[in-house]
Amino acid sequence: MSERPTIDLSDMTCGLIPQMRSALRESTGAVDILVRPEVRLAVHQAFGAGGAWDLEFFDEPGQLRCIFRPAQGQDDPLNIV
Repeated sequence: MSERPTIDLSDMTCGLIPQMRSALRESTGAVDILVRPEVRLAVHQAFGAGGAWDLEFFDEPGQLRCIFRPAQGQDDPLNIV
């Protein structure tokens, strides 16, 4: 079992990204957010790379686990200058 807090948003259909942003604003460290697998692309587009959070996805039966960790101040992984 994860030691990170887990927020289950897998039943949300509207307002998912604003709800995720709100949950992340309130967190002080890494957090898991559960969503429907169909929204992977929307989550990736909304949070992408090079922001305040490092993002990983893990497929689970019937849901997608998004693990957000505070960014470690690395260079932009896309290497855009």
